[in-house]
Amino acid sequence: MHSTGMENVASVLKGEEKLRSDILNAFREVVAFYSPKHEILWLNEAGKKQLNIVDDSYIGKLCYELWFHSEGPCQTCPVVSRSFEPTERLLRLSGDKIWIVRHTALFDEDKKLRGFIEYRADITHISQLENQIIDEREKYKMLAENAPFGLILTLDNKPVYVNKTILDWSGFETPDHFERSDLLEFFHPNDRKQAEELFRKIKNNTIPVPLAEKLRVLDKDGSVRYFRFDVKNNSIGNQIFVQTVLIDITADVLKDKKQKQVAADALYMNQKNSMLSEIEGVLNKVLLDSKYSKSGSEFRKIFEIINSYKQLDKDWKMLIANFEEVHPGFFSRMKKTHPQLSSSDIKHCACIKMNFGTKEIARFFNIKAPSVQIARVRLKKKMDLPDEVDLRSYILNF
Repeated sequence: MHSTGMENVASVLKGEEKLRSDILNAFREVVAFYSPKHEILWLNEAGKKQLNIVDDSYIGKLCYELWFHSEGPCQTCPVVSRSFEPTERLLRLSGDKIWIVRHTALFDEDKKLRGFIEYRADITHISQLENQIIDEREKYKMLAENAPFGLILTLDNKPVYVNKTILDWSGFETPDHFERSDLLEFFHPNDRKQAEELFRKIKNNTIPVPLAEKLRVLDKDGSVRYFRFDVKNNSIGNQIFVQTVLIDITADVLKDKKQKQVAADALYMNQKNSMLSEIEGVLNKVLLDSKYSKSGSEFRKIFEIINSYKQLDKDWKMLIANFEEVHPGFFSRMKKTHPQLSSSDIKHCACIKMNFGTKEIARFFNIKAPSVQIARVRLKKKMDLPDEVDLRSYILNF
């Protein structure tokens, strides 16, 4: 009975040993057991496959000879350093293969070192993916650095990223200099209160919806520039950054101002000439009175003065020159596309291009508002535009 019991125990232990081996052999990763002298005592099937071994001929061989064809062990090997705490390191065994290697010391009941268990996994594809992500980040960073817009990432009211464009605009050499500066000083005095309110929102991360603010900024030369600040939250991982993009809209603002100035000049020019014409008409009526006939020479001087101030052709040429600065080639393209238009028709088109309303056009041509509507119908017919095309939209986008 005693002998049979021992055999049963031995059978159970042998079965457990086989079960453990089967489990370890099922791993795709390499599992090995080394002696304190670097001898390979056991390898799972993945390890054998990597060494192109089908039997147990590896047993007793030195690990560094089999794995690396080296005459000595790796200096980072825990067997060499006698590191009994679990360790982890990266190894490049051959070619482009990258492995993560974990070592765990194994002790017997008397706390004597029996050897080291090694677990090794091929992470080449993971490493390549990480490198690809790093490459993409570097590409993004390179694009952000050289972008025509400014970019700032803020975390807890501290700029964690400032691109090169921002530094060029502000005249700072490093992001640290930018961070330590009083940014309010860069804004136009009349816009600092608005900028301060924007900074408060950025500081408190209170950007529930994207914001867009137009502010005047003083650049490093002291010149006034106009910027649009597009601000929104940007979640990266578990952290919420505030992303601020600065777009230089100086050219657009100046163009808009020039457009308004041209429109104002056009109205002024026409009102001035209209008023002078009315004065001229009144004086002509006065001259019909016989008692003023002897004063004809004095009245002629007045007429000469009026005519000198009217300068209709000169004023219109000046207006065209200013208009062309804002809308280059408009008149030539309009004449080429619609050669049937008269000079007055093209003036009407120019008024629409300057975004004049019906009342402003009526003042410009010194006519009543209903006459403007009639003129537009005729103009659209002359331009041979389909019924579904809006004349105003067509000219504004011309």
